[in-house]
Amino acid sequence: MKNKFIKTLPLLLLPSFIFGLETNNHIGKPIFDNNCVFCHPLNGKGGMGVDINIVSYERTYDEIYSYIQSPGTNFRKRGYKSSGMPEFRLTPTELEDVSDYVWSLQPFKKSMLKNK
Repeated sequence: MKNKFIKTLPLLLLPSFIFGLETNNHIGKPIFDNNCVFCHPLNGKGGMGVDINIVSYERTYDEIYSYIQSPGTNFRKRGYKSSGMPEFRLTPTELEDVSDYVWSLQPFKKSMLKNK
């Protein structure tokens, strides 16, 4: 019985990966929750900025990192007329962690698009 459970463990974990639940424990999530979620909602739940799942799907990791690092110099590259996003005072590690978190949402968005 024990061996059967160990063999099926990856299958039990697969739904949590497919549906994005693994991102709940991501090291960059608290940074996102404290700085970004007010304007960039998850799954279209409020906020005045673009849904962060769409951001993760439409942009490369480098674009996400660069925009978070300096929104005032990057908004024109995205075709925006202005930027309401403030310049955050994040350490290099925090910047990398929150960028990694936003990027980690991309598989979730792809799985949602496939299910439509």
